[in-house]
Amino acid sequence: GSDHFDAIETKVYIAQPTHAYELTPEVIPQGFEALRLDGHTFAMTAFKTPDDVWFLGDAVVSSGVLKKYHLTFLVDVAKYLDSLDIVEKLSGKLFVPAHAKPKEDIRPLVQENRDNTLEIIDLIYDLCKFPHSQEELQRDIFRRYERHMSVPQYVLTGSIIRTYLSYMRDVGKIEYLIEDNMVIWKSVR
Repeated sequence: GSDHFDAIETKVYIAQPTHAYELTPEVIPQGFEALRLDGHTFAMTAFKTPDDVWFLGDAVVSSGVLKKYHLTFLVDVAKYLDSLDIVEKLSGKLFVPAHAKPKEDIRPLVQENRDNTLEIIDLIYDLCKFPHSQEELQRDIFRRYERHMSVPQYVLTGSIIRTYLSYMRDVGKIEYLIEDNMVIWKSVR
């Protein structure tokens, strides 16, 4: 929500400008289907081709990405979990995620993505049994997964953790308090 500093000026975090058009049923080629899958981003769309192939975008990520990063980008945890439920029930000949090899059966990868998301929720809950600020959570999550923080990761994971904190507060798993002018999160027992 602010201007960035130069340490995150990389192609991963600052995309090239593009011109986009609104996606409406009128512009989708005949025989194709579009399916909205929120969670990773707002209004992410998957497409099904006439030959029964689903292009899923970032609805699921690869096992390798999950194992390496654990914290994958989400803007809404509840909607992401709902989207995983939708993807798991899709039928098609082939499923093509953006960051994984095409799969004839997408269900195992969907379950891996769901398990990873639930693992992060459980980890944050466990960490917040002892009150934590968001930055302390970032530190402790990186320690747990034996990762090393860079400035771009700090910015990205801060956003991801805030997404989880919002979700967990909404479902009554954690609460916040202001202590010494800092927001502190703690688990609801």
